[in-house]
Amino acid sequence: MRDSKRCGFPARTFVLAALCLCLCFALFSCSPAVSGTSYVQTPVTVLPSAAGTEYHSPGTKRAVIAQSDYLSFEIDETTGCPIIKDDSTGRQFRALPDDKNEYAAVLEISLLTESGLYILNSSDNSAVFGGVKITPAANGCSVTYTLSDSKATADKLPEELAEGDIRATLTLDYSLAGQTLRVSSDISAAKTAPGARIISVTLLPYFGSSLRPADGDYILLPDNSGAILRSNTDLTEDELLFDVYGADPFVPVQGGARAYLPCFGVKSGTSAFAAVITEGDALSHIHANAATGSSPARAYASFDIIRTAADDAKGRLYTGSAYGGRIGMAFKFLSADNANYSGMAIASREELIHMGYLPADLSAASGAIDMTVTTIGSYDGGTFCSA
Repeated sequence: MRDSKRCGFPARTFVLAALCLCLCFALFSCSPAVSGTSYVQTPVTVLPSAAGTEYHSPGTKRAVIAQSDYLSFEIDETTGCPIIKDDSTGRQFRALPDDKNEYAAVLEISLLTESGLYILNSSDNSAVFGGVKITPAANGCSVTYTLSDSKATADKLPEELAEGDIRATLTLDYSLAGQTLRVSSDISAAKTAPGARIISVTLLPYFGSSLRPADGDYILLPDNSGAILRSNTDLTEDELLFDVYGADPFVPVQGGARAYLPCFGVKSGTSAFAAVITEGDALSHIHANAATGSSPARAYASFDIIRTAADDAKGRLYTGSAYGGRIGMAFKFLSADNANYSGMAIASREELIHMGYLPADLSAASGAIDMTVTTIGSYDGGTFCSA
């Protein structure tokens, strides 16, 4: 359950502010024992690569989907890889890198079955089996991925699927308007084999990635008021992880720092983009890596469709209810003098205003303080827990 409301109140009204604080304390004061489905915990299985390098990089068979301002939007018909061309600079941003590799994918999911947790991606578990379907739409298209563990499972009709089969179908909707590419997915429309559940979804994890970034390239991260990670730094090989709006208080192990805003950005040469998580933001994480060895510099977002918690002592994995809404992102492209962290910040602010997270006229809000209350909870026969 997710409910977001916005309200404004005069800064001098301390009584109302105190009541709001009491509300926040009440929301966090319930028992941490969230009920849900319990599974016997098994090792995570990353299915072996079934695809060659041709499925991890854009192919030559591409369709022009839309054009807007100085941008062109193409789709690789084999992998479903979106490609944005900046006609003013010649720069391309792709969901799959041009470099030959055996790791990149447009989409990644984790799928939980009674036999374990499986990691599937659009390259090794969909494109290689011919499981990519592209449907034209106004100013964009929809790309449906059928992800499976084998060709035999991929070829089954929906009515032939049985419990234990490893298969899921998910559609990404793309649209281009002005300088913004939007991508989203309706999780309620996703299909799985009987008994299987989608635990998480990662959107475009290699979009704008660079194996050999230039000296001036960097990633803008939502660390406190903002931080820059040099794309070619050799200071860290660890992935940086940020939990959007903070960690889930009912999941005991969290590895991320708190991100106060659902935004990040990537600068590459004379071009850049700002990325804003527009839907499912309260369930999301932001990841970032500098280029190290054979791993490219990149930043991306993942979404917890079902929150999980492991009880190692009992060897069990507990899951909550599934999120049934949409997840989505907006990529706002910048060039020339705007391709810097200031331009990314301005573009992110414009999107947050568009989403209603910030007032359209910031000067008009000088006498009021905006407050956003977001609740996520579950109810099971008399016990209500929210955060």
